Amino acid sequence: MCTPVRRIFFVVLFALVLASPARAGGPSLLIGANEGLLLRTSLVETKANMALAKLAGFKAVNFHAFWWPEVTSLREYDQQTLGNVSAASRLLGIPVYVAVTNTRGAYTPVTEEQRGQFAQFAASVAEEFPTFTKVIVGNEPNLNNFWAPQFDSSGGNLAARTYERVLADTYDALKAVSPKITVIGGAVSPRGHDNPAASSKSHSPTAFIRDLGQVYRASGRQKPIMDWFAFHPYGANSSELPSTRHPTSTNITLADYDKLVSALGQAFDGTKQVGAQIPIVYDEYGIQSTIPKSKIKKYTHSEQASTKPVPPDVQGERYKEALGIAFCQPTVKAMFLYHAFDEPDLGRWQSGLYYADHTPKPSLPLVRQAFQEIGRGVIARCPGMRLPVKATVTFPAPPKAASAGKRGSSIQFQLTCNLDCDYTSGVIDLSGGRSILAELGQAIGGKTRAVRFPARALPKGRYRIVVSLVAAVNPGRASRKASLPFVVR
Repeated sequence: MCTPVRRIFFVVLFALVLASPARAGGPSLLIGANEGLLLRTSLVETKANMALAKLAGFKAVNFHAFWWPEVTSLREYDQQTLGNVSAASRLLGIPVYVAVTNTRGAYTPVTEEQRGQFAQFAASVAEEFPTFTKVIVGNEPNLNNFWAPQFDSSGGNLAARTYERVLADTYDALKAVSPKITVIGGAVSPRGHDNPAASSKSHSPTAFIRDLGQVYRASGRQKPIMDWFAFHPYGANSSELPSTRHPTSTNITLADYDKLVSALGQAFDGTKQVGAQIPIVYDEYGIQSTIPKSKIKKYTHSEQASTKPVPPDVQGERYKEALGIAFCQPTVKAMFLYHAFDEPDLGRWQSGLYYADHTPKPSLPLVRQAFQEIGRGVIARCPGMRLPVKATVTFPAPPKAASAGKRGSSIQFQLTCNLDCDYTSGVIDLSGGRSILAELGQAIGGKTRAVRFPARALPKGRYRIVVSLVAAVNPGRASRKASLPFVVR
């Protein structure tokens, strides 16, 4: 018997129609690994490393293809290592993002000739490997370590000027190879000091994005320089919570998304380059973990005190928190963790889900569960997010439903939602529109759920099974399914 409470809930859910559309991001957020260990001269090694990344739950990979001055095409080493990544990605079904960049600031393409060489090299990567359709241009051009010089003689932002020209030239060269290539600009570091007198030269992301927009506007260019924007939203150290905001500084980290979007809007809105609405890729984000005594012999050198690594289980919790924050950010397309595997040099990055010997950390199952919760749409509740449910419902054939109803046995059906979903179902008497039987519940995204109505003999009449489904978290428009009518005689 359908209780009054169930009947009210049933009617409310069937009437649910929310006007707000689902935003970008959410369950479609692509999670990948930024991993240099994919670049191996052995296909067996490349495939093994990529397979472990896939086992951890990563859905894409990201790595660097390095350019040097005077190089305009792939060298033998590039052919071999990039070819191995291409082959492994096809075998394992993992898409590839490639960052074409100079190795360090001393090799910045500052002259017109070098810019042309860089663009040619990027085009050669795309031509040789047509499945590499997501290309990031450069790496942290707001830092002197990777892009030099940062300032001109009067203290102006020379790095923004040279990077804008490199990005424009490379955009044109890649689009000439294929208009389907997504050119990703930026790859900007989350902090810098904007002080030309400092020993280490850098620009804050706030200043660099602003100046990049000014250079673009002054150029008079009537087409974009990038399709998406890449950013590295690292915290100040690995102990800083992912939710930490920096409202009074020029730093931009993961929780400063609004500041990043505002900076992009101020830089480019009103031009041919998309600004505030440009899709964002977090192509590097890492939280370093401590190394247990049982594993320390697998590492060399010593950890810098400023890193402030956290225990592996805390690393997993923090990664989950970070992924939930990115999930809620409407223009974020992808997030790449840096790395899948620890680097063995303790002076570098121990941010992987695997130790340097490729054994899993305690953080791995926590993060893999977080990856699954992204796909199921339940990792976080997001203000303004309205997720529609796509569902497949298999109803019993009318004769089978009629027979069960006549005998008083349980009528049942199956449903599968793409997201975790709440369902309200009923057997409706078509003569009066009244719910005779009702069943409520929740289904896990991607898993088939068998729903059984209470066993009860139905009076003679025409009936239909109806079900309404809505996302369990961040609910949007309800999905309504109905069976063919069946007759109990």
